[in-house]
Amino acid sequence: MAKNENSRVMVPLDTAYELVDAMRAKFYDHLPHEKISIDDALSRRLYSDIISMERSPRQHISTMDGYAVKAGDAYPLELIGEVYAGDMPDHIGHGKTVYITTGAALPEGSDAVLRIEDAKLEGKQLSGLPVEQWTSVIKAGSDFEVGDHILSKGTVITPAMIGLLHGAGIDEVEVYRKPRIAVISTGDEIRNGMTKNTNAPTACAMLKTWGCAPECLDTVRDTYEDTVAALDKASSQYDAVVTIGGVSVGKKDFVVNTIVEGGDVVFHGYRIRPGKPLLVSYYKGKPVFSLPGKPTGAFTAMELIVSRFLRGELRNAGVCLPVSSDLEFPKDGFEYVVYVKIIGDKAVPMGFPDSPLKLFKGPRYGVSIVSSSPRSMVTDGFFMAKENVKAGTLVNVQLL
Repeated sequence: MAKNENSRVMVPLDTAYELVDAMRAKFYDHLPHEKISIDDALSRRLYSDIISMERSPRQHISTMDGYAVKAGDAYPLELIGEVYAGDMPDHIGHGKTVYITTGAALPEGSDAVLRIEDAKLEGKQLSGLPVEQWTSVIKAGSDFEVGDHILSKGTVITPAMIGLLHGAGIDEVEVYRKPRIAVISTGDEIRNGMTKNTNAPTACAMLKTWGCAPECLDTVRDTYEDTVAALDKASSQYDAVVTIGGVSVGKKDFVVNTIVEGGDVVFHGYRIRPGKPLLVSYYKGKPVFSLPGKPTGAFTAMELIVSRFLRGELRNAGVCLPVSSDLEFPKDGFEYVVYVKIIGDKAVPMGFPDSPLKLFKGPRYGVSIVSSSPRSMVTDGFFMAKENVKAGTLVNVQLL
């Protein structure tokens, strides 16, 4: 890739995803791996496939309170006992039944459960509705058998997977080492205390939740020499780098010049607002994500691009809700990320009169104003829009 070829290549979001997906594969292939307890594996990326060591469930399990029966046996059946969760039940023969609770193992000789509400018991004689084989039963091995493939290499471990691994008899997993990521802020206004540094702590917090080991480095002054020195140091000591600020076209935006001259640009700018000046590159062979300096623009780039690079297509849940206000967007070919609070079963865009942050009087979405406010991203989620949206329109809110 020519160093200057992509220095001003603005791409749509889908293309940005394709490019960072290719970067992720290369990145993790070169990252060391280690073996850890599954209880410490949350948000870590698997280095190898996981194969089950046990069968789950071990026995046929009742999913209802009722009576364990042999499907096809004629009523009435003789009640001969009770089985509760944790009991080791005895065999029952034809014409016999036992009372069974939810979660209990079926006695050998039974293959269905008659729900208690479908049964009639007179003394020790049970009758009820006919049941087919395996009614209200989880069959042994229905989750997985010994030797079944459970999880694939590259999977990011979620809380639900921790329980799955325990069930599969797995005590330890081989995972990639936590990526060590340097977070560098730039700007004299931050270094001299005129402006609070909110972006770097936010980025570090997000990286921690994604299974990384971030470190906030000292804020870099707005000089070419200091920018080069900071990137040289970070790229030599960390697995990847996140920089904040200095990626537009101003005289003091030295991050762009440094990377164009000393690195390889993947793309500079994507058709998303807020945050379009995002620069993605390699510097000294290490991935570098250079975020815009405005808080919401930086947050958006972290949520859409850096998260994709580290976690792949793993996404938070979404919900479909009506938007509370009319919104008007410039007809400029960009997608707009609209952060919302969920209030009264509606998606309330931040910045409008019915939101906690009141910036706009009319329907026009002032992205440059929203992107400058750290409060605009303290929300429940966001939706994406390319065209004007009318109040009441259903939008897909990605929850944060």
